Amino acid sequence: MSLPAGRFVAKIGTLEMYYLSLPVDLIFMGYRPGSRIKMACLVVFVIVFFNPLCAYSQGPASGFYIIIKNKKNCPNRLSSHDGTKKYCLPKEPVITSSDFESISEVRYDSLLQLQYTQLTLTHAGLRSLRFLTQRLSDSQLALVIDDQVAGIFDNVDKNVGRTIPIRGGVNAPEVQWIYDRLKKEIP
Repeated sequence: MSLPAGRFVAKIGTLEMYYLSLPVDLIFMGYRPGSRIKMACLVVFVIVFFNPLCAYSQGPASGFYIIIKNKKNCPNRLSSHDGTKKYCLPKEPVITSSDFESISEVRYDSLLQLQYTQLTLTHAGLRSLRFLTQRLSDSQLALVIDDQVAGIFDNVDKNVGRTIPIRGGVNAPEVQWIYDRLKKEIP
């Protein structure tokens, strides 16, 4: 007894896998009534078992996350880029990398003795940022890139614009690190 050949789709979370099923003899289960049910149960078990592993391996998405002050039962604990601090963050960002419109080249300011780049948000990203700064005025946002907290944004200024400056010392490699990674994510 063979299963019919055909095209099947398996959905695991947001991942879709297409595969071509070739006729397969059910030798390992033996042919008897109910063997197709056993095969279906095996496929369902494999999908259910590997679904959490696929979701775990994807890691947190890049973007801005609200820093959770109560660290008990933290849903998402990430380290800073240099590994000196740990932050408690929600599972999903409040402003995703799809809300990043562009990032400027790294520049040097000789007057302030620092290097900087400017991250420009889309209009939707700016609306989200304004909403957060108005409703959660004492909150802090963490910029997460590659499963690391790259920087902290304090919501001190209520008159935020679409451009967010990212600054660092003259010899600080973090600004270039942020630029290099965001340049890959922003079309």
